[in-house]
Amino acid sequence: MFWILIPILVFFNWQSIFTPYVSYWDTYQWFQWFYFFYNEVYFHSHIAQWLPNHAYGLPAEYSQLFGLGPSSYMMMVVGKLLGTKNAYSLFKISALLDQFFLLLGVYLLSKRLFKNKSTIFIVCTSALCSIHWYDDYDFNIHYYYLIPLTLFFLLEFFQEKKSSSFWLSLITLVLSSTCGNTIYPLPMLSIFIGLFAFGLYWTYKPSFRFLLDSKSSWILMIALGVLLLSLFHQLSNFKEFVVTPMRPPGESNSLSTFLTYGGRTGSLRDFLCNSIWGQSCTYYLGLLTFIFLIISLFISRSSLFLVFLAPGLCALWFTFSGLFSASCYYLPGLSLYRHIGYVDGIYKIFLVFCAGFGLEQFWNLDAKARTKWLSLSILLIIFVFDGLGLTQQPLLDTVNNHSLTNLGQPTFTTPIFRVLLGLGSFILVLWGNFSFSSITSKTRWTKLIFIVFLLLDMGSYTYSFAPHLNGFEEENKDILSVHSMTYQEHRSSTPETDRENKILNYRANHYEVTYDMAQFSVCDPNFRRDYIPKSVVKLSESRQNYSFEQYNEIIACNFPKLRLMSDSWKPIDTSIKVLSYTTDDISISTTVSNPQGAWLVYSDTYHPGWKATVNGQPEPTHPIHIAFKCVHLPMGQIQVRLVFDDLAIRCCSYAIAFIAFLFAMFLSLLLLKELFT
Repeated sequence: MFWILIPILVFFNWQSIFTPYVSYWDTYQWFQWFYFFYNEVYFHSHIAQWLPNHAYGLPAEYSQLFGLGPSSYMMMVVGKLLGTKNAYSLFKISALLDQFFLLLGVYLLSKRLFKNKSTIFIVCTSALCSIHWYDDYDFNIHYYYLIPLTLFFLLEFFQEKKSSSFWLSLITLVLSSTCGNTIYPLPMLSIFIGLFAFGLYWTYKPSFRFLLDSKSSWILMIALGVLLLSLFHQLSNFKEFVVTPMRPPGESNSLSTFLTYGGRTGSLRDFLCNSIWGQSCTYYLGLLTFIFLIISLFISRSSLFLVFLAPGLCALWFTFSGLFSASCYYLPGLSLYRHIGYVDGIYKIFLVFCAGFGLEQFWNLDAKARTKWLSLSILLIIFVFDGLGLTQQPLLDTVNNHSLTNLGQPTFTTPIFRVLLGLGSFILVLWGNFSFSSITSKTRWTKLIFIVFLLLDMGSYTYSFAPHLNGFEEENKDILSVHSMTYQEHRSSTPETDRENKILNYRANHYEVTYDMAQFSVCDPNFRRDYIPKSVVKLSESRQNYSFEQYNEIIACNFPKLRLMSDSWKPIDTSIKVLSYTTDDISISTTVSNPQGAWLVYSDTYHPGWKATVNGQPEPTHPIHIAFKCVHLPMGQIQVRLVFDDLAIRCCSYAIAFIAFLFAMFLSLLLLKELFT
């Protein structure tokens, strides 16, 4: 069956993957991070450690965590080996690969939970075919795409006492929250996954003495330890170096911010409406899945059903921004989180599996019981919708206007089409129950109707977003392909090349990473700045101590970023030639005529990780002008090399990349195994 699900997933991604358009909103930011790191891998075969055009210079450790997931590392290696220049094509394939990993997790977990192939097919399709990764890459897929695999490994551990699965579940959870994600969802995800694990423990009551009973378990435990230590080092080191203007001191949010940030708090009314109507919710359940979720609440008696239901309902309740949400704020780490209305994908995963339990039980019923439960669930939905006032105004508008126009024309991509299609499908199912004589014929007819309806339903919802896509890619292939790093002699307020102008003026730009993609050094960034070096903040606060021209000279706004100065800090008029330049390595040559030597000033943020060699000999770097760095040069013909070479940061960076790459390869092998067996 797995080989059938793969082309279905590809079909539902056809517009976003195989047509010439570029993502928008936050997804474009993730592409920019991918572009920046892949550009350095393509030309120089290493992971960038420094962002030279970001906040006057910034370590790349957090950006690497934030911007690159396991599939990103895999596609960067593939792109490098194949010599692929179009970074956006690789990014889109990595987004498709993420969905394959989601499919793999849902499929493996469904096979373990359900025996009926129709149940497995419907659960997998429901979980996969309403993903809109091309606007919010984090909330719309990266928050939850590895949750099914985490649940699968946990269930395998508790059921089979397979110790390696326990360590795999922890590695999967950590990677899903910290690689290609905003990192602070980790405490929130841990609570819901922990509730699921507690339910499994209560059900199976295993012994934990066998957690290290094999070599693979030891290897996985060591890998998890290396991963956690590397993450801790990168995050703590980065936090010491920067301030976060978008967050309060100490990173924790106030209770008010926690409950309201993002403006998308949920309610039971919103959940019911958007689960079926799906007009404004990017985590659409669909009528079929919702009906069997209702049925499961009445007929499912499995303890595993309750294990899935508890975290699903808690995640849903968490979005309501009420007493339960406020109490969660005081749990460890939760005060760091602030998008409680954006966890739809998390509760959707749990609730889709709950619907699967109802569907699995449904196939075991006789025709009369099936008819009863389908009819009662539809009537219950209508009753609840009427009671919450969700149908009154559309109905009045329709009656007064003698038209369905106010509900939306019943074309393929409108909500009213999906609802009418669902009602028609259930009428066909009821007709089949009365028309066919054998239970086998009735079951086959019901399965056929359900599967056709589900595919049309999900297709309608997915393609309703087609007008949002634009044809930016075709006419802008030049800016989506890798571009060798070029040194910009001075910072500027306006773009100076056609490439810079195209990138900076694309409508999705609103984060400072845009300057890194454009390789543009700006005087005063006007895009969103999430992280700023503390020294740069101090320099900005001292701005009133300088004249306008003096300050511009310090930050190299229309002044050279590299310049020689005497011991009395007077500019020395001499040429400086840049021999080579990458994100974290610059080599220059110059001539110093002063017997006392001179200071090479580089208007790039000072960090103790920067190392200098002068004519091949180590030379210490020093802070200057509060935020920047300088190196002392002796008299004569000089060659200087400045390299960002913090050994601990580099080792942790490559350790995280290596583990994430191996994890992506492991999942790819699992995927191929399911595809060909």
